[in-house]
Amino acid sequence: MNKSRGQRVVWLLEELGLEYDIAVHKRDENKRAGPELKAIHPLGKSPCVTIRPANSEKDVVIAESETIMEYICDHFGKELVPKRYPEGQEGVLGAETEEWMRYKVRWIQLSTINRPNN
Repeated sequence: MNKSRGQRVVWLLEELGLEYDIAVHKRDENKRAGPELKAIHPLGKSPCVTIRPANSEKDVVIAESETIMEYICDHFGKELVPKRYPEGQEGVLGAETEEWMRYKVRWIQLSTINRPNN
């Protein structure tokens, strides 16, 4: 996870006090995912997390650090995300709070700014 966006996932898990295990999957000399990582995510995406929901026999596998963090916040860290709608206006188009809109804009900016130019 050196020089990886996966570090921010670990930071979030620590902040929320969630239990987790880290498995390191090395890439080959051509930077391709090995069979162990492809067994978890068919495209060999990293970072990825595997979460087993309560009362389920099937794991949820999520790839890409931004998506992982959003999922974790939605399910385990709601206090970190601003409230989307004012009381009584849930789901009303255009009623989103200013705090939530700023949060989403920052999320989108971080997702696009941190992408390497190819």
